[in-house]
Amino acid sequence: MHAAEERHQQTVGELQSRLTASATALEAAETKVTALSTELDRRHDYDDLCREITVLRSIEFPEGNEKPGVDAEDSAEVSGPISLEVRLRRKNEQLKNTIASISAEKEQLE
Repeated sequence: MHAAEERHQQTVGELQSRLTASATALEAAETKVTALSTELDRRHDYDDLCREITVLRSIEFPEGNEKPGVDAEDSAEVSGPISLEVRLRRKNEQLKNTIASISAEKEQLE
């Protein structure tokens, strides 16, 4: 009977060790879930922002992915779409040139 009691105690000890390990793993998993939920909450508007950028891009650059000065036939040779940053820089340069030419015309009229 003494041997059976020892086996029982040993089994209880092993089960308690497994229970402790499982509790630790559960706590780590809950921490990970909390961190991922926080990250997901922080990025919840990603799809909305993508749609808004697409709409703004289509309004501001209705010509599509064509590069200025490139014919439609030549556009197949262009390596990929132009990034929004490059388009905005080009648009900014065009606006600066327009302002400069309007200022020059204004000075000529005065």
